[in-house]
Amino acid sequence: MVEGEPARTLTPHERVERAREHHRTALAEMPASAFSLSSGEPAIPTRVL
Repeated sequence: MVEGEPARTLTPHERVERAREHHRTALAEMPASAFSLSSGEPAIPTRVL
C-alpha cells in the first residue's frame, strides 16, 4: 500500500522471482543440521512416552 492505495501490481513472472528469492533466503538462514535427515530419523524431535 502506498498512501492508502494498492501498490503496483506485480506480473506473474515478478511474483515467481520474488518467491524464488524468498525461498533462497529462507534456506540460507537454516542451520546445516536442517539438511542432514537420515533414513528412519524423525523430521521433528519426537519423544515416546
